[in-house]
Amino acid sequence: MKKIYKYVLGILIGIMFYGTTVFAAEVTPVNAVLASNEKTVVYAEADLSGSVILPDLQAGLPVQVTGITDNGFFQVSIGQTFYVPGYGLSQSQDITVLKPTQVLKEVPQEIYNVEQIYHEKIMQVIAIVNQERVKAGLTPLTYDEQISYAATQRSYEMAQNSYFEHARPDGRICFTVMKEYGIPYWNAGENIAWGQKTPEYVMYRWMNSPGHRANILRAEYTKIGVGVARDAKGRLYWTQLFAN
Repeated sequence: MKKIYKYVLGILIGIMFYGTTVFAAEVTPVNAVLASNEKTVVYAEADLSGSVILPDLQAGLPVQVTGITDNGFFQVSIGQTFYVPGYGLSQSQDITVLKPTQVLKEVPQEIYNVEQIYHEKIMQVIAIVNQERVKAGLTPLTYDEQISYAATQRSYEMAQNSYFEHARPDGRICFTVMKEYGIPYWNAGENIAWGQKTPEYVMYRWMNSPGHRANILRAEYTKIGVGVARDAKGRLYWTQLFAN
């Protein structure tokens, strides 16, 4: 484990847009988490001669490492398998540096306040989601604070307007909330529920509904946010937003 982090220190985290067949090198299984720094370097070629932008990857997020190749790359899985240059990265190489794609938007005070009230429930839901994904052999999802604010917005507007559906109060599709909160994504999904009093019970209901379960266990998703809000009668409205 220490050896892994030694390689990480002082380098920029990059992602190789490659499948497992590209590397003939032997892969040694490991279980570690890398933290990307302020910039993300994205590669398309093993010799770093080209690059490709993967806008769903953001600096500042943890990356689960599943192996190390004997030619110096970290194997990571975020829905697909990628290769991050490890000790093979040199400052003399011509690389493309990409700044983070996520521009955080200011969170309305009422949404911030509601998220703070239900933050513990939010994290409990995410923990159960990841338990279910691990049981299914899938990569755990990364908690995204901004997506949780967007999910809280969805729960809040349903609770405030006493309605329950995937459309927004003005009729727009639910995913427009992602744009409002400055969240880039390739694919997104939403689960909603109301009336359940605990994270355990709402997750029980979602996991026993084929459509909701499919969202929770979709391999392509890498990030999650959860929102909870209470209406005037004390009923809880729950929202899960998934993205990659």
